Amino acid sequence: MRFLLNSSKFCPPVLLVLVWGFSYFCAWRGLDFGHHWDEFTYLRFTIEMLDTGIFLPRWYGYPSVLFYLSLVPLLPEFLALIGSTSPDQTLEMLRQVVGVTREEHYAYFLKERLVAMSLASLVVFWVYGFVWFWKKKAWEALLAATFMALSWEFIYHARWFAPDPVMVQFAALTLMLLALAHRSQRPEPWFRLAVVAAGLACGTKYTGGILLVTVVGAYCLQVWFPHWKTFGSVAWHRPWTHSWHEAWQQTRPSAGLKRESRRLFWKHQLHSIYFLGQLLFCFGITVICTTPGILIDPITFVRELAIQISVYENVSKNPYMVLSRWDHLSRIFLYLSSAAFSRYAVIAAFIFGMALIGIYSIRKETKFLGLLVLTILLYLAAISGYKILYVRNIMLTFPFFAILASLGFGYAIRESWRWGRSNGRPYPLLAPVLSGLLVLSIVMNGYWQWHSSSTIVYRQENPSNSFLNEQALELATHMAEHPENTFFLSKRVKDLLDDNVDQRSSNFVIHPQKVKEYSHPEGPNSEQMSHAYGVFLNNELGNLVWEMQANQFMKYRMLPTGPYEVNIDYYPSWAGTPRVVIAPMEILQHWFPEAMDQHL
Repeated sequence: MRFLLNSSKFCPPVLLVLVWGFSYFCAWRGLDFGHHWDEFTYLRFTIEMLDTGIFLPRWYGYPSVLFYLSLVPLLPEFLALIGSTSPDQTLEMLRQVVGVTREEHYAYFLKERLVAMSLASLVVFWVYGFVWFWKKKAWEALLAATFMALSWEFIYHARWFAPDPVMVQFAALTLMLLALAHRSQRPEPWFRLAVVAAGLACGTKYTGGILLVTVVGAYCLQVWFPHWKTFGSVAWHRPWTHSWHEAWQQTRPSAGLKRESRRLFWKHQLHSIYFLGQLLFCFGITVICTTPGILIDPITFVRELAIQISVYENVSKNPYMVLSRWDHLSRIFLYLSSAAFSRYAVIAAFIFGMALIGIYSIRKETKFLGLLVLTILLYLAAISGYKILYVRNIMLTFPFFAILASLGFGYAIRESWRWGRSNGRPYPLLAPVLSGLLVLSIVMNGYWQWHSSSTIVYRQENPSNSFLNEQALELATHMAEHPENTFFLSKRVKDLLDDNVDQRSSNFVIHPQKVKEYSHPEGPNSEQMSHAYGVFLNNELGNLVWEMQANQFMKYRMLPTGPYEVNIDYYPSWAGTPRVVIAPMEILQHWFPEAMDQHL
């Protein structure tokens, strides 16, 4: 028994490594998921840097951390060549490693993805460290890390060579360093490191600059503001009818505040202001070091940044467009509450509910934990002003919600036991029910991580034709199992069925005129429309892909073989590898007739 008690100290760290290893392995299995939208853009600037020998991307829609990460796969070759060849020869040989053909480029993409994914996976340790250093509760720390590690939304984004997952881990690192500052007798070095981490987050994506508010706020709450109590207890807490001169007179020795205390007070204020200046300076220097084009190429920097802002603010036609700030916020809330932390909406809602309980649980605790909520609110208020919603922009809030959810679960368990004992129930029912739901949530999230990565592996191991043939059989089975529905098939889907299925149910339509009847204002009523679905291949739509409505919770459906390398509800314009997509006609009716017309 003593061995078990002693070894329990090591259980959370050991389990942490196991959870991280499982998450990392699932992410690694699905790394070869196909092409991503932006990777050729990143590679173009990488090649340009190697061709010119000027290591500035000359594009600043994003900061430059990601562009420099794109050079990391070249590091082994660079170390092998350095000193043995001239600089020009070294650059030329590195350029050959990047490749010339599309296949060579894709092989290099896989290396870039591995670098970015490995860096993003560290968020699991930073989230654990924050809860541990702040609350000294290892099991709650493990729970927060598990929520992050088994979030499908975070994992499939982490496979992308994109700035958001990397920024998220820098955000979590910032939080952990602030927790260390809180526990330290000399917090200033930790605050400096925290602001550097915040600068790295901003240098990865500009929206990471919100973390500067968290660092400065934490310093003010922990170090600066407490020293106002002596001064404020005499002066500021007087009735507001007093003049400033009268308030100052109250601070004289005759009013109870000694001259030496007043001198030390103002000395500390000057030191705090000076240290805040240091934090701002360290933040600025970090951002400039990660994106030197701010100083070296300022005209291009300002122009490109203005273009990027206009992309989000001036939208004419985009499937990711939102109608207003409230529409934006409502879709963000739906995503966070029903998709962010699980593929299964009930589990995601359970974890989000725990986060809300976590917010309630910190209402009486130190004000710094309240900064978590403040940072989330400020960030969401800022991005909701944009006219486009890409859910990857919301991932910065994931570590905050994972932390709050773990605190909320711990609070709910403790309160359920306390409530049960106060009512004479030594074994309250609520605690084991919550624990059972938690275990089920973790198991199901782990299952989906494994299953989704398995569909990617399965797709890569099978030629495109055989994979689509299997999808045709799955579609025929799906149509037969739902005779109450009407399926409008695109031409390529019809050809797939004709080539692979001898007998199939008759609940399908292939003529565009029938689709137009459904699309007509005087067409079928809402009940009929709710049983009508369009079926198409994701890569056959061409420019009509921009007509698809994004951020539609549980609207788009994929067949069992997937592949599930992305949440199609939030990225319907995703090309990826060819697969069959099924969607309600109510969100396709305005453009699906045209899609069928152009293929018949």
